[in-house]
Amino acid sequence: MNIIYFAGGNRVETLRYIVQSRDFTVTQIYITSIESNLSLYQDFAKENDIPLTIANKKNLLELFTYKNEEVLLSVGYRFIIPKAIFSIPPYAINIHPSLLPKYKGAYSGFAIITNREKETGLTAHFLDEGVDTGDIIHQKKINLTLSDSIASMSKRLIEIEPTFVLETLLMLKNGCYRRLEQKLIADEEVFNNKRIPEDSKIDPSLALIDLIDKIRACDAERFPAYFIIDDVRVKIKLEFEKNSV
Repeated sequence: MNIIYFAGGNRVETLRYIVQSRDFTVTQIYITSIESNLSLYQDFAKENDIPLTIANKKNLLELFTYKNEEVLLSVGYRFIIPKAIFSIPPYAINIHPSLLPKYKGAYSGFAIITNREKETGLTAHFLDEGVDTGDIIHQKKINLTLSDSIASMSKRLIEIEPTFVLETLLMLKNGCYRRLEQKLIADEEVFNNKRIPEDSKIDPSLALIDLIDKIRACDAERFPAYFIIDDVRVKIKLEFEKNSV
């Protein structure tokens, strides 16, 4: 099966895993100009002789070409792919880092940690015109503990993603899958707003035990949790150690 690959994020290993498989051929890659890992994908495409197109929201339709591929696969692409494109190939799927139908949107990871979920995972779903609303094909779960942070959770999901995506593609190729319609969630929130440094501000008047989930949900390297006292920003990072007592 031939694949059109819409790329993004720190997920080059997933692309590499597919390219190295014997069952699938990536014929072209699309990526946005705002992708922080753009050079990694460009180097990979060059090494593997795969055409790569830098396409954003405004020019994607103009730049897109169809070469009779069977699958359109989106793994971290930064923009919503329009129906005029995803309706062309027989299969168009997206890989989302949560257990849909909960936690839709590109920036849902912090909410999973803040809400102290005991599990999360990956979802492969068909593309439709909504945000992460298409029928589910495949899911894989991981357990979460109180010592997980947004960083550790993301790392664990990235580690299982290559095999998960290949499993999903094999399900499509062999016709061994069921379409599971997503159940509606009343008043559900779609997390499409990018986190900013101010989102990491905490209220120091609250008990630490009440703040631990919000602190865990902050990016400890880029935007650590903080509070202000006497015009000084006090940054907070957590370190977990198993109690041996």
